[in-house]
This record gives sequence, structure tokens and C-alpha cells, in this order.
Amino acid sequence: MAEAVAGQLVVVAGGGVTPENVRNLVRRSGVREVHLSARRPRPSVMAYKPSLSLSAAAVPPDDIISSADCGVLLACRAVLQSTQL
Repeated sequence: MAEAVAGQLVVVAGGGVTPENVRNLVRRSGVREVHLSARRPRPSVMAYKPSLSLSAAAVPPDDIISSADCGVLLACRAVLQSTQL
């Protein structure tokens, strides 16, 4: 797809992009740009921690939040900068 629209549109790959897979993603897809949330779970600073969880079983506990991690973003950038495109 990236080759088919070259020069007309920018195809941006995203969804599950990590430092571990970004090189292969870019090489195999032919995209020149990626989008990532760079999220990592971390403990919340919430003061009140209820004994009854308000979350579904498949999600992290209420006192864990997911936020952007600059280290993940910088790691992806380093991988891409070292990759021959």
C-alpha cells in the first residue's frame, strides 16, 4: 500500500508499535512514519484505593494507570535512526 500511494498520501503504521518490532514493521511495510502511544503501566498516585475494583477483570487494577513513557519513544527513535530505509 505504501508503494501504491507514494507521493500522494502518507501511510502511517500504528497499533502495537514497540522498540522491539518497529524496525521490522518499517522494513516489511515500506512506511516511512509510525504512530505509537509509547505507553507503559505504572502505579497510580491516587490516595483512595477502594477494596472493590471498578475495573473489568481483563484490565489492570484501579491503582495502575497507563501513561506515555519517554524511554519507549526514545528507544523507537534510536532504532529507526539506526535503520537503513
